[in-house]
Amino acid sequence: VVGIRATGLQAELAATRLALLSADVHLDQRLAPVDLPPAIESALAMALREATTNVLRHARANRVEVELVQVDHELQLVISDDGRGGDVRPGNGLAGMRERIAAVGGRLDIDSPSGGGTRLQITLPRTAIEGPAP
Repeated sequence: VVGIRATGLQAELAATRLALLSADVHLDQRLAPVDLPPAIESALAMALREATTNVLRHARANRVEVELVQVDHELQLVISDDGRGGDVRPGNGLAGMRERIAAVGGRLDIDSPSGGGTRLQITLPRTAIEGPAP
């Protein structure tokens, strides 16, 4: 992952769509219109890139959903697939994703029951996006 140029979230979503399309995987996307600071947008874009790579390499999925929503005082990026799920072994990709998200004040939660797909949820507190209240 070192040396990969970061892109914006919309550009990464377009790259995700192409990569999944070439593997005959359907993408559903729902992104709330949110103005993100560059560091957060870059971290989310890189997380989407890594999640897409993992789906293509490991999941055997037919469908991927990407959703960016504001919930209460948080922003959540959820990436889920209908693949095989199961034993998630954190490697360099997931470790790097977790580090990048933590560096911008967020957290990464992974749910991957065997046979039930994988769901990554990145949660950022509003203060990470807007800064602390005056």
